[in-house]
Amino acid sequence: MNDVNEILDQALSILRKKSIDGYEVYLEESSHFYVESKDGKVDTLQASHSLGRAFRILNRQRMGFSYTNSLIHLSLTGRRLHGE
Repeated sequence: MNDVNEILDQALSILRKKSIDGYEVYLEESSHFYVESKDGKVDTLQASHSLGRAFRILNRQRMGFSYTNSLIHLSLTGRRLHGE
């Protein structure tokens, strides 16, 4: 299973156990690869990968929002959702 699916599964597992009015989970993953050549030689080579996630939670007519582009595991977010 890839990282995005693991993150989504973990977030949904935590959120489904909470007694909250509603929630949204947003995940985005992108990769970029760029090569530029001059005179038959590689002049520029760029590669990047990004992963972002956001959570919106509705509870008792109040909304909370959190987002990150850090690749740190969801354990810290999970602890906050669990009330630790």
